Amino acid sequence: SISAAIKNAEIGSVIELWDDLYEENVVFDGSKGGRTSFTLQAAPGKKEIVWRSARNDPDTPLLRLIKTPGFKLKGAGIILDGALDKNRNVNDLILVSLNCSGLLVDDLQLRHFARNGVLIMNAEGSAERPIRVEGLWTFTQQSEKPRGAIYFDANPKMTPALNDHIRIGDCTFNGIDAKLAIQFSNKLDVLGDNVRWPGK
Repeated sequence: SISAAIKNAEIGSVIELWDDLYEENVVFDGSKGGRTSFTLQAAPGKKEIVWRSARNDPDTPLLRLIKTPGFKLKGAGIILDGALDKNRNVNDLILVSLNCSGLLVDDLQLRHFARNGVLIMNAEGSAERPIRVEGLWTFTQQSEKPRGAIYFDANPKMTPALNDHIRIGDCTFNGIDAKLAIQFSNKLDVLGDNVRWPGK
């Protein structure tokens, strides 16, 4: 499983996905003392790997990245598909939270999400090693009404209280107006001074 591979990974190693289909909800929590500085990617020559939920629960993301500094998800060939059944999708495909300095999520396809492709909540990088989300491809059907492809939120009682030192690179948003694809909660201040995306 992906979870087992992550648990046993060494610093600097590369985990390659070889199967055509993975049905798994992965919680990668570096706060438990495991190694986080390694790469997850499709095996060479794999053109399409579909990653779906193993649980019939819209509230459980496919991938939770909690305090994972240095982790790289090189998504070329990987499709995160949140479809649960004909009428329901996973709410958030990916959750990023806490100190994730140097985290990279790159060139990943996101399909069938009810709320957000990527939810960034109380997450921070550093000035030298920002969190980077680049080259995402999102595909949204006309009947789907997500909140955003990428969405920032924060709980002021958590540390860090704001999202900061985050860079969103060029992404391709199919079915979502590019100007509305990146959103953030207006309830409270959720963005620090060092959050950037194209046009901001």
